Amino acid sequence: MDDSDSLMSDDEEEIYENSLKELRNGKVPVKNHDGATLRCPYSPGRKKQSYQYKDLLQHAEAVGKGNRGPSAVGKHSALAEYLRTDLASMAPAPMERSHKLELLAPQEKDVNDLLLFPWTGVVYNIQTKPNKDGFIVGPSDPELKIMFNAFQPEKAQAVWEKPGHMGVGFVTFQKDFSGWKSAQEFEKWFSRNEHGKKEWESKKHGGLGTELYGWLARKEDYEGHGDQAVIARHLQKRGPLELKDIGIIGEEINSMHEARVKHLNETVSEKNLEFLKAMEEVQISKMRYENMRRELEEKHRQELRDVTEKAEKSAQDRMNQMKNQQTILQSSQNKLAERLKQLRDREKRVQSQAEKNQLDHEKKENNLRLEMLTRQKELEKQHQADMFSLMDKQQKEAGDFEKWVQLRKLRMAEKHLQEFDKHRLGEIRDAEKFAEALDDPTLFEPSHLKEMKERLASMESEKAQLQEQVVDLKEDVECHNDMIAALTTKERAANDELLEARKVAMEAMKSLGEANLSGKICIKSMGEISAGPWKEACKKKYKYHEDGWDSVFTQKFSLWEEQIRHPEFSPFVPAQNGKPGEKQVDYSNEKLMELKEELGETVVESVVVAVQELEKFNPSGRYPVKQLWNRDAGKVATLAESFEYILSVIKNKPKPKKRKVAG
Repeated sequence: MDDSDSLMSDDEEEIYENSLKELRNGKVPVKNHDGATLRCPYSPGRKKQSYQYKDLLQHAEAVGKGNRGPSAVGKHSALAEYLRTDLASMAPAPMERSHKLELLAPQEKDVNDLLLFPWTGVVYNIQTKPNKDGFIVGPSDPELKIMFNAFQPEKAQAVWEKPGHMGVGFVTFQKDFSGWKSAQEFEKWFSRNEHGKKEWESKKHGGLGTELYGWLARKEDYEGHGDQAVIARHLQKRGPLELKDIGIIGEEINSMHEARVKHLNETVSEKNLEFLKAMEEVQISKMRYENMRRELEEKHRQELRDVTEKAEKSAQDRMNQMKNQQTILQSSQNKLAERLKQLRDREKRVQSQAEKNQLDHEKKENNLRLEMLTRQKELEKQHQADMFSLMDKQQKEAGDFEKWVQLRKLRMAEKHLQEFDKHRLGEIRDAEKFAEALDDPTLFEPSHLKEMKERLASMESEKAQLQEQVVDLKEDVECHNDMIAALTTKERAANDELLEARKVAMEAMKSLGEANLSGKICIKSMGEISAGPWKEACKKKYKYHEDGWDSVFTQKFSLWEEQIRHPEFSPFVPAQNGKPGEKQVDYSNEKLMELKEELGETVVESVVVAVQELEKFNPSGRYPVKQLWNRDAGKVATLAESFEYILSVIKNKPKPKKRKVAG
């Protein structure tokens, strides 16, 4: 039971255990009669009942991880477990990757041709000479390593015993695939020059001359006697015998790869569970937000009702206030009119001039107050008219909105009515057809009844097939979703391997050294400003500067290197005739125009190119990144171009001359 099964409910787990027992007891058959194909005993309605192993396993895992109910989930999970454990022998052999095939050794290996590990080259007949004390001397370990530096040895060791240098040395190579290739080149080089072990054995009793002899150490060298005793003694000092070939190394790499694939599969399963958990959380969040939305809508409606009621109450209060004010003004006006009438009556009875003057003064004050009250009354009437106008406007707007809502409801109701009428019309037509059929005298004849039964059976069969297709499509969708998730993970792993391969290619390019200075492929820092145009421009303009043109160049160049790293600096505008999202250089940019005026167009172009490279290769980090660059094509080099170039450089490298050691 895998990790995914641990998430089963109690019902699903009980069904899982019972189904697994039935499968293992043979009560529920899985194999077809041909013995080569399989069937799904828990999907009897499926049209397809002849599966290959991987297809049935994929079907069982997909349904087991789905949501088709406890019975389907438990039974299909048990079927998947049964296939993985009890029928694992029917699983097809996994397809090997191409690089694994390259590492595999031949099927029939010669055990005697296994090489000592780590790969070790034996060098014999190294020229030596006695010193003044009679002690034999010869090349040291570093000198011996330099002699075979073309084969990139990890280390070299000369054999010294009591008499001195024994004329024998060992060259040890790295323990990986590259070390094995270097070791093979080492042995082939001696064989091509007829100075391998075969020639050494035929000439070792007197005819070796001054030439070096070399081969790769094997079991017979480790256990050697006689002339090979010196070699055997020193090989045995390094540790116990360990023999390997590239096939064994390839098998180790394959096992590592299989472990990695297993780990990735486990990661995919974990991610699927996390995805399902996230989906559940999304559904819960969706329900919670739906409740929040309904609460907000209700709150909004309540607030709208409160605002409407408040507005209506405010309008009513204002109307009452205006009526009270109007009543007060009318009362004051009546009092002033009455006062004016009294003053006129007094005027008829005035005798002296002083009384007449006093009466005139009171009449003026009364007329003034009456005029002010009249104006105030007219102003209140205007305010009241404005208030009524505003209320009419708001009522009209509310009425228009209500009419619009009612119109929308009416149109929706008409649409629903038309749909209902259309449906009812279809029912009426079917009823009329049925009534016409009832009037048909041949309706109940045996032949007609048989035809109707056949048609009904055909329709039921078509319905069952359609339902089965729906189930199949749902299962296929689930399988495809699982497959897409797995392929996505594999794609990411492949991208990681591709990035690692580019790193290896860059390291190889760096190791070429001077041979790479003017080659077709080079390592270029994308996003780095080219210093050449700057030096030329500064040398020309600031030739007689008091600090020297090179000091000015360093200062300005450093400032612009910092400038292009700021995300705010982006001298681009949307392309006028390009695709959406396309940009073009804005040469009217203020800073670019100042730079052009100061140092010229070539300097501006160097800045533009650097910024374009940053935007393309590292828009988030805004710092230069190294890329393999094809000088001839003026673009990023592919891995194939890079490795082809590296191999051509190594192949055309001059071979080291044979070095003779003075005897």
